[in-house]
Amino acid sequence: MRVSGAARFTDPERAPLIRKAFELIAESDHKSSFRLTTAMGLTTRSGRPLPKQTFSRMIRNEFYAGWIINNGTRIKGTHDPLISEELFARVQAKLNRGTPHKQVHEDFPLRGFVRCAGCGTKLTAGMAKGRTERYARYWCWQKGCVRPIGVSRDELEAQFKGLLSLMGPTAEFLAQIPVIAAREWEARKGRIARLRGAFQASRGTNHFEPKAHPRKVARGDFR
Repeated sequence: MRVSGAARFTDPERAPLIRKAFELIAESDHKSSFRLTTAMGLTTRSGRPLPKQTFSRMIRNEFYAGWIINNGTRIKGTHDPLISEELFARVQAKLNRGTPHKQVHEDFPLRGFVRCAGCGTKLTAGMAKGRTERYARYWCWQKGCVRPIGVSRDELEAQFKGLLSLMGPTAEFLAQIPVIAAREWEARKGRIARLRGAFQASRGTNHFEPKAHPRKVARGDFR
């Protein structure tokens, strides 16, 4: 796809097929999308057969969803996106689930947990492509977000760890744990003793001696 002028791109022949490639992955899988779109005429910009490696890079490129990655920084592009951010996120999630040697939730433990401050959407995550390497990042994929978040994995997870440290027990509280445990144990023993006494008292109140059986009536009792 060719970038021209200030920020708009035009590629009338390839654009519909590139969009179709993302839609097919969301509906089926990577291999089927590659096979069908190339059969429909998707090629490189120069018109040559599209290699699988180029196709794989294309469907992971956020440029088509309206974003630009520059030196690890993710910024909103001024060009018209070819696909929605929701579709891009769905495709990335499916691609990552299909990679058996890489568990995304392990690499990005806060994905789907931390929310965007701008719109409240759960952040997605992935490896953003820079000029020379790929960068681990979290970002908001919600279209129309007034303040979309884009932050590196290290920065966000460092902030999260700092927040957790504020929630930890203080040294003073830890020192009081033996005292609190002893006090609670004594209170528990007191409750057990009171229950035992009440039980024994109830047994004493309900205790009764069995009555002797009345003797057999004799004929002489009626004389």
